[in-house]
Amino acid sequence: MRRFLICTLAGIALASCGTTQTADQIIAQIQAYTAKVCAFQPTAASVAAVVAALYPQAGIAVGIVEGVGNAICAAPTTKAAAPGGVATKIVSTPRGAVAVKGRRL
Repeated sequence: MRRFLICTLAGIALASCGTTQTADQIIAQIQAYTAKVCAFQPTAASVAAVVAALYPQAGIAVGIVEGVGNAICAAPTTKAAAPGGVATKIVSTPRGAVAVKGRRL
């Protein structure tokens, strides 16, 4: 599964308008986006899972940071956590629900 997620993100990075972003860079951008927009920083593995669920063909790269970030921010939190505490959000995707682990900022 991990290999699939890495390959999916690599495909997205390679398909993105001639840029040469790596999967790690895309994940970092999504983490920075969610931290800014909704004060939540998901783990890298959680971000990779949401990307794979929302963009299974790895062909849609335009707006991926905002698309995934907004999906994570809009998702309900399963347990309230104090700032800095661990929290889980459940993101609904066309391929089913994805649990996103992270921390409140």
